[in-house]
Amino acid sequence: FTIDEFGTLLIRDSVPEDAGSYACLASNSVGADRKEVKLKYSEVPVISVPNPVVLAVVVETALLECRTAGVPQPEVKWYKGIGNAIGETIKPAAVVRLAAESVARNLCQ
Repeated sequence: FTIDEFGTLLIRDSVPEDAGSYACLASNSVGADRKEVKLKYSEVPVISVPNPVVLAVVVETALLECRTAGVPQPEVKWYKGIGNAIGETIKPAAVVRLAAESVARNLCQ
C-alpha cells in the first residue's frame, strides 16, 4: 500500500483479501472528517474444457464439461452449431439429440 501526497491510497497488485471497507480520516486543528470506501473484488471469467473432443454413441448420454471460474460466478451458456458465428442457444432444460448424420461443434461461453 502507498498513500500519495493528496491522500490517495494505492493498492498495487490487488488480491481478493484486499476487499473490504476502508476509512479515510482527515483532521486539522479545527476538526475532522471521515468517509468509508468499500473495495469489491472481481475476476474476469475463465473457461477450462477438460475434454475438447467427446466421442458419443448415438442414443446414449454425452457429457460436455465446461468449468468456469470468476468473481462474481460467471453465467454459463451453451450454443450449438458453431462456425464463424454463434449458433442457436441451448436452453438449460433442453435435451439435445445426437443423430449419426448430425455431429456439431458446440461452444461454451
